[in-house]
Amino acid sequence: MFVGSGFSAYARNGDNDSLPTGGTLLALLKSATGITSNYPLDILSREYVERFGEHGLLQLLQTKLTATSVSGSQELVLTLPWRRIYTTNYDNVLDLCAKSVGKKIAPATLRDKADHDRRITQCVHLNGRLPSVSLDSFLQEIKLTRASYLTDTFLNTGWLTTFRNDLTLANSVFFIGYSMYDIDVARIVYEDPMLKEKTFFVDASDLDPVMQRELGQFGTVFPIGLDAFAGACIEHKPPPAQLRPFTAFQLYAKPSNTDQIKGDDVLSLLIRGEVRDELIPAAATGPKYLINRTAIDDILTKIKSGAKRFLIHSDLGNGKTTLLHLLKLRLALEQFTVLELKQSFDIVDPDIHLIAEAQKPDVIIVEDIYRNSDTVRKICFAAPNAIVIATARSSIFDLRNNEVEEIFDGEFFEHAINVLTGTERQELTQLATENGLWGDLSAKSQEIKNDFILRKCGNELRSFLIHLLDTPSFKEKIRSSFYSTTDEDIMIGIALILFLDVANFDPDLFIVSQLSGVDFLKASRLKKDTVAREYLEFSSGKVRVKSAILAQFILREIFDYDTSLRFLIKAIRTCEVAKSQNDFFSDVQKELMKFSFVDRIFARTRDSRHYIGFYDSLKTLPSMSRNPQFWLQYAIARLEHSEFRSAETLFRTAYSHAKSRNGYNPFQIDNHYARYLLVSRTHDRSYEDFFRAFTEAHGLLMKQTRTEPNAYYPFKVARFYKEYVEQNLDRLVPEQISVIKGAVGQMIAQIDKGTRHVMRYRLVQECRLDLEETTKLLSNPPI
Repeated sequence: MFVGSGFSAYARNGDNDSLPTGGTLLALLKSATGITSNYPLDILSREYVERFGEHGLLQLLQTKLTATSVSGSQELVLTLPWRRIYTTNYDNVLDLCAKSVGKKIAPATLRDKADHDRRITQCVHLNGRLPSVSLDSFLQEIKLTRASYLTDTFLNTGWLTTFRNDLTLANSVFFIGYSMYDIDVARIVYEDPMLKEKTFFVDASDLDPVMQRELGQFGTVFPIGLDAFAGACIEHKPPPAQLRPFTAFQLYAKPSNTDQIKGDDVLSLLIRGEVRDELIPAAATGPKYLINRTAIDDILTKIKSGAKRFLIHSDLGNGKTTLLHLLKLRLALEQFTVLELKQSFDIVDPDIHLIAEAQKPDVIIVEDIYRNSDTVRKICFAAPNAIVIATARSSIFDLRNNEVEEIFDGEFFEHAINVLTGTERQELTQLATENGLWGDLSAKSQEIKNDFILRKCGNELRSFLIHLLDTPSFKEKIRSSFYSTTDEDIMIGIALILFLDVANFDPDLFIVSQLSGVDFLKASRLKKDTVAREYLEFSSGKVRVKSAILAQFILREIFDYDTSLRFLIKAIRTCEVAKSQNDFFSDVQKELMKFSFVDRIFARTRDSRHYIGFYDSLKTLPSMSRNPQFWLQYAIARLEHSEFRSAETLFRTAYSHAKSRNGYNPFQIDNHYARYLLVSRTHDRSYEDFFRAFTEAHGLLMKQTRTEPNAYYPFKVARFYKEYVEQNLDRLVPEQISVIKGAVGQMIAQIDKGTRHVMRYRLVQECRLDLEETTKLLSNPPI
């Protein structure tokens, strides 16, 4: 429930007057100050303080807004099972109602934290609460402001997330006595039509028709007054309580109906990532729909043998999402109760208690283990018998695999699904054949098609999908669809959402609006655009791309690079200002300026113009100019384009700024600088210090293997030893060969002493093989 001043007007103060509505309070201030113009509340309240002092304003508000009695209708409304109550009012009306009906109400302001105890109803006073203020804190605690200020303040607190979750999870949302003054808050619920369907406004019977139409944009309006609404509440019969009333988790139900698979369904799946669960059962006896991943049978077998913890990881577009759809169905058919995490944030604890109390272990599916690490930890601690299946992107798992065992509170089974098995490859071949997706290869044999996936596509689903997208017909279809809009605001909105998805963020429309400088909440602009709807899906204010692989393909192959560069720079500059109010923007800025991210956007260009333009445009920002990480990313960009002399200068700049920061660990700079030393002296024979560069690089890497025992990246760089030796062996003297051979032996020994976290990485084993080959080269140098 969200109550405005119209709700409190049914209560009485010490003078036996009705509590004033927002309009009445304005009139009181205007009368007392003698002002006739229609100024907003913040200006009138300042004028009142000028004439009567802060004490005078506080006394006025306390006299007029302190209720001594409440109506039966107000009491009755409060007895309903509200999840939480929000109010723009300063008064004590809800406190009196709660005391009268014996209900536990926990008052709070925006400075307090959300309380998710289901035994208590929390009441959040967005503008402050008169009963809790003193004269000293009055003007700081009570917000006598215009509505837009309230909304901006609300958006920059943790309460926004709680409010949005409350709206999403509630069966119904009631705004009672909500005046035109307060209407700006309704922007928060404007975007999602699902919210509109369950949102209701209860207002006065003489509600102005213009206001009724205005409120009608956000939900259904009942101009019946509080007494009539209370009368209707008497007839309310709460639905039977769920046996397991989950809120953060969603119980998976296998599809009750099945549909026949059509070619368009397969195209929507492969191109746009749209999975229809009702088509999965039909594939058992008819045409192919999803590839049956062998990891599913392996996971099921392990679960039946008593295994509890699983991590599935893959790169973008290699099939995590489709695997989960199949896995959920298979688990349900095996009579397992499957729960999917849908909202983590701050509402998960009561659900975990339910999971812990289950007689038969639930199967819990959590996407993105790192973003939801706290939730997974809690489940594993409170419900050790629960079966937890989590996912991650391989690129992130490679960096942080040593954390997973700690998150799971024990050992886990890893399932990497980037590489297709022989059976999976044959199923993909069949799927593409049944739906005419082979183009020029259509008339070729199954063996040739199978070999194409194996060799040309690197045995990866993602590479096959990129090949499919990259065919002239598909590419032109996507390009013409994407550029059918000429609205730059829409284009920047779509681009930013694609950027954030590639950077592994889960944005909402507030974030997109702030980054773009375009209010996409107003008039539902983005949601109504046909191009945006083709590639994006909207739910409860969140917005996400339908297909991660398609998002990256659009940015790399369809989107104009100059436009991408302009939008990206604008977003990072916006973060520079916004991060002072919200740490999320600081995280976004860090990710968007990384070379690994930028390279995913500009990878098809063969010159460095866009990379250099990108970093040059940002180097004067305060947070970049003295940031060693920024100069490191710039150095990496130069290194990747073989601009070795420029890279050297930038590495030196990064080191200089790192030294000026107390306690800064330059291990990332060391790692990339070691790579720079090896690569530059391999590909540019004009360097005469090639041997010194090798010894310096080796020293940096050996230091890392000793100080970072769970890190794989020193060995990733050590793979360059082989190519370095191949290119420089002819100019090495015997003493130098002996030193390098000893260094190679040291690195092999470090690999052999590596922790099991390090040994998980295939590239570490590949490094060892390369080093063994390097030893052979050094043992038989050319005469």
